[in-house]
Amino acid sequence: MGLFKKSGSRTVMWPENEKADQLVFKCPEAAHAGNLLVVRGNEFAVLFQYGAVKQVFSDPGQSTLPTDGNVFFVSKQKFEGKFGTKQPLTFHDARFDMVQLQAFGEYKCRVADPVKFLNEIGMDRRSLTPQDMAEIVRDEVVMALNQALGFMKKKGMAVTQIPQKLKAIGNVTVKAGKRSFEDMGMVLTEISELYINPPKKVKDAIQEVSTISAFTDEQISKRTKLAAGDAMRDAARSGGTVSIGRIGDESNVTIKDSVVQRSNIGGGGGGGASGETHIQDSVLTRTNVGGGGGGAAACPNCGGSIQAGWIACPACGEKLKQSCPGCGADIQSGWVACPACGNKL
Repeated sequence: MGLFKKSGSRTVMWPENEKADQLVFKCPEAAHAGNLLVVRGNEFAVLFQYGAVKQVFSDPGQSTLPTDGNVFFVSKQKFEGKFGTKQPLTFHDARFDMVQLQAFGEYKCRVADPVKFLNEIGMDRRSLTPQDMAEIVRDEVVMALNQALGFMKKKGMAVTQIPQKLKAIGNVTVKAGKRSFEDMGMVLTEISELYINPPKKVKDAIQEVSTISAFTDEQISKRTKLAAGDAMRDAARSGGTVSIGRIGDESNVTIKDSVVQRSNIGGGGGGGASGETHIQDSVLTRTNVGGGGGGAAACPNCGGSIQAGWIACPACGEKLKQSCPGCGADIQSGWVACPACGNKL
């Protein structure tokens, strides 16, 4: 019952057989001045008189009550539970714009200020369990998580980086929830088992980056060549075109979206310069910009690969080398006048 009579004195305590997973216990009978109060190490005791706090007993031991009143016991033990978003959280991402996220995880918290806790939540209850607190705590944790995601976005986190930063997000969530939990007399101590579920398009991008990052430069080079061959085959089947220019000896690889674009920039003489490989937009294109003499060129009609001295494009049949009817100088398809004699073509 919480109030015991022993050897002519009355003792006020929280019976062990009534604790179970309780957070709050209110003695069913009023205590009186001179009663012995027993407080254990895992609990607070608070003495109220006419609704006002008369004394808080935080340290374990025995005390004599200074006045009449009602005694509440509050557990110091950590309690835990699960949380999840009822509605998706909106994350503004530079690449994917507004992304809807679902989040799930587990929390641990405890009571730090028994007076605040009783005034805010437990004063009107004879008992209170972690299950009774679950709805309140879940809502506060989700709000703190939303704040944490916003904070980390301002620090430069992209939505594709979230799976790698779940532990950091959990830690920031604990800090973000500090004020709201303090207002309830509680402390949020830990967020664990956090899982944030993005839309499929973001999952695909995360998977792609994860897959590519596992490859060596040599493997990426081989995959790029295979992708080029596949693109040429598909273009031939569909009537499309693939432009392939001179590729340098060295490559820098950048992963973006799901496509390969490889470019050679600034080559001199007959050799190729260093190249860059980009995965972008589902089409594989290769271009040679600023290459030196002797290099490959692109057909002006279809973009197919051609060589110096060729008369016609083998892909589309476009005539590549023609003669001016006025002076016989070499001219190119598409010119409107001969640069040698000025004759209109």
